[in-house]
Amino acid sequence: MRLTRREKVLAAVVLLIIMSGLVYTFVYTPQREKIAELEMSIQTTEAEINTIKAKSAPGSKLREDYKIFNARIASLTERFFPEIIQSRIIVFLDEIITQTGIDAFTISFTRPAPATIQAPAPAVEERTTLHHLADEFTGTDAVNENNRSPDPAGEQAPLKSVRVAMQIQGEYSQILSLIREIQNYQFNILIENISLAGGNLDETISGSISLNFFALPKLHAQDIDFFKWDFENDFGRHNPFTLSGDIAFDDTPGETPYREGESDFVM
Repeated sequence: MRLTRREKVLAAVVLLIIMSGLVYTFVYTPQREKIAELEMSIQTTEAEINTIKAKSAPGSKLREDYKIFNARIASLTERFFPEIIQSRIIVFLDEIITQTGIDAFTISFTRPAPATIQAPAPAVEERTTLHHLADEFTGTDAVNENNRSPDPAGEQAPLKSVRVAMQIQGEYSQILSLIREIQNYQFNILIENISLAGGNLDETISGSISLNFFALPKLHAQDIDFFKWDFENDFGRHNPFTLSGDIAFDDTPGETPYREGESDFVM
């Protein structure tokens, strides 16, 4: 059966309409819906961005809260050492011993170790049987159970610590001055134990003192000076326990070299 020219044209038009319908149904419509979803997503994201910009703008509550929490964190951590550096501790101890004029014969360090500080447990009110009966009668016993705060014993602050023990000797006023220098230092130093004994012929006091240094990683750069080390060249002696020979002083022009018979530190 042969189709006429007119029938061929009609068949081509029908086929074209069918193809167009299939393309519109299975290609164009899904793509159009996907484009609409993406446009809605863009609008939602832009609204969220504008909200975040408004909240974080200068003077906003979020920015003010950030400043407050930032200041609180800095305040809580400022009295801790940023890191346990034994050389810095030695320099600090030498400075306060020199300032107070006390004699320190020995000094010993422990290895840096993890430490924790636990929050103090809340005071527990002593309650008798009559108290519990009164709570049951008034209905406040269940309220007290619901409002009971969690045990703070599990809240711990991770720290690193190192202990230093020294044998000291000096006058009573010098020892008091040493304690004040330790207590007034920019970082907290715990005096764990101090043992003193008098009775020396020269009226000096001998004893030992045990110190604990705590370090906490800082979120702020408020202790940059702590990490500065001013001793870049070779100073003092290769053997700090000898009073003669084996000198490795700094011979930089303009610097005063160490003289034979001098100690690197007063200890």
